[in-house]
Amino acid sequence: MSDVESNPVEGHRISVLIVDDHPIVRQGLRTLLELQDDIRVAGEAANGKVGVELTARLKPDVVLMDLVMPELDGISATRQINALQQGARVIALTSFVEDDKIIPAIQAGAVSFLLKDVSPNDLMEAIRAAYHGEARLHPTVMRKLMNQVAAQPVSPSKSRLT
Repeated sequence: MSDVESNPVEGHRISVLIVDDHPIVRQGLRTLLELQDDIRVAGEAANGKVGVELTARLKPDVVLMDLVMPELDGISATRQINALQQGARVIALTSFVEDDKIIPAIQAGAVSFLLKDVSPNDLMEAIRAAYHGEARLHPTVMRKLMNQVAAQPVSPSKSRLT
């Protein structure tokens, strides 16, 4: 068992806040998380505004953040959660893989970017990894990021011999 799979601290369970505007998604995630011995659900929010408020109050270790929600979108909520400086690590968990979501979510402070088609095991591993400060990217997201980086113009090196 790797460090990421093991309990963070003996007796401590990783607290997770679920932020998603779809009740069925929140319930499914809650059910899945409650099956884990080392993870507990701290709470749920139906929009980013409540997600920020609950993060400030509950101080979860990890926040599962949908990106497209009413009142306050997940990117803005992620930015506000990181501004709290409480150490909550945000995982963007969304159905949207558009370029206008990936970079802004990462710039806002999301430590991982996953799509909702992620396997339960990969999601649990990503939560444990986020708790330990490690990033995870869905393969489709990684491919898009790689393509964006590859498409950037490369300026010639300005090294000079002296």
